[in-house]
Amino acid sequence: MNDKIQLFKQVLSEDNISLDPSDCRVYGADTSKNFQGTAACVLFPRSAEDVQKIVQLCRIHKLPLVPSGGRTGLCGGATASESEIVLSLAKMSRVLEICQFDRIARVQAGVTTEQLKGAAAQVGLDFPISLASQGTSQIGGNIATNAGGIHFLRYGPTRNWVLGLTVVTGTGEILRTGKALYKDNTGYDLRSLFIGSEGTLGIITEATLALTHRVEEKTRVLCALNTLEKSIVLLDRVRHCFPELSAFELFTDRAIHYVLKHHELRDPFATRYPCYILVELESPLETLQNRLENSFGKLIEDDLVADVVIAQSSKQSEELMNLREFISETLSSHYTPFKNDVSVPVSAIPGFTSDLEEGFLRLAPTYTLVIFGHVGDGNLHVNWIKPENETPIDF
Repeated sequence: MNDKIQLFKQVLSEDNISLDPSDCRVYGADTSKNFQGTAACVLFPRSAEDVQKIVQLCRIHKLPLVPSGGRTGLCGGATASESEIVLSLAKMSRVLEICQFDRIARVQAGVTTEQLKGAAAQVGLDFPISLASQGTSQIGGNIATNAGGIHFLRYGPTRNWVLGLTVVTGTGEILRTGKALYKDNTGYDLRSLFIGSEGTLGIITEATLALTHRVEEKTRVLCALNTLEKSIVLLDRVRHCFPELSAFELFTDRAIHYVLKHHELRDPFATRYPCYILVELESPLETLQNRLENSFGKLIEDDLVADVVIAQSSKQSEELMNLREFISETLSSHYTPFKNDVSVPVSAIPGFTSDLEEGFLRLAPTYTLVIFGHVGDGNLHVNWIKPENETPIDF
C-alpha cells in the first residue's frame, strides 16, 4: 500500500498525509466500540479541489475510500476496517460566510455544529440543529446522516435547513446543487439526494444553510412519571398548552442511574421514578411562570405527572439538560452498549417499549435495557448493557 500512498503526494503536502497508526485507528473508526479502525492512511484535504483529486486517484487505482467527519456516529458507518484510505474533513473547517440579512451561512463540511452555532450567534442568529455531540459533530456528517437532535420537534431534521451543497461525486466531478435562496423551484432537487446518503453518492465539501433567530432564554421543566405510557398523553397536553415547546425528551430510571453514577449531578427528586420527561420551552421563565404553575398543577391533579421541577436559574436549567445529554456519552465511555436508533409512530411508543421490556425479561434477563430519546418525533435510542462478567466478544 505504501507505493500507492506516494500517489497522494501529488495532490497533498506531506503534513496532510498521515501513516501514524494512532491516526489510522482514530480516524478510521467512529464512537462505537464494536468496530476497530485499520486505515491504510489518513488524508486531510483543505478544499473541494483537493477532494476531487483524491477521489480521481482512488478511482484510477481502484483504492477504497472512506470519508470521515466528526466520527460521532455509533453504528460503524464511517469505519475503515479493511485497510481503506480515509479522507478526513477535519481541516476543511472554515465558516466562509454568515449573512445576517439573508439569514444564511456558507461553511466547509468540516465545520462543527458548535462552531457554526457560535458564528451565527455573533449576529443574533442560530443554526437550530442541537445534538449532544455538537462540539465534535461536523456539518458534512449532519447532512450525510440527516441528523435530527433534541429540537426536531420544533425545527425538524437537518434536511430542512440545507439550501445548497457542493459535492464531489464518485467519478471525481464537483457538483454544485441548490442556491442561496429559500424559494427555488427551478429544475430537479438533486441536493436532497445527498442528504441522508451517508457518503455513498458523494463527499459533501461545502454547504449553504438557512439560519433562524437566536432564542436567548429558555425554560426547562423535568417531569417525573409513574409509567412511560403516560408520556404521549403528556406530550399532547403540553403541545396544546405551550406553543413555545421546542423539546420533549424521554429517559428511563436506568438512564438517570448511569448518569448520576458517573457525573457529579444530583437527583432533582427525592424519589426515583420509572420515567422522566424533559420539557424545553423557548421563552423566559418570568413570562411563563403562571402558566407553568397552573398547567403542571393540573397535570399532577390528573395523575399524568407524579412530580415536577421547574428550573429557576440558568444553572439549574443546564443541570436538568445534562441529565439527558450525558446519557449517550456515559454509556459509551463506561460500558459496551449495543445501540439501536429506532423510529416508531408516537402513538406506538407505549406498546413498543412494553413489548421490548417483556422480550428482554424473557430472552435476556441478565442484560440491562436503557431507553431514552425524542418522544416528539417517535425516535428512541434503545441500548443493551451486558452483565459485568460477560466479555465483549461473548456479548
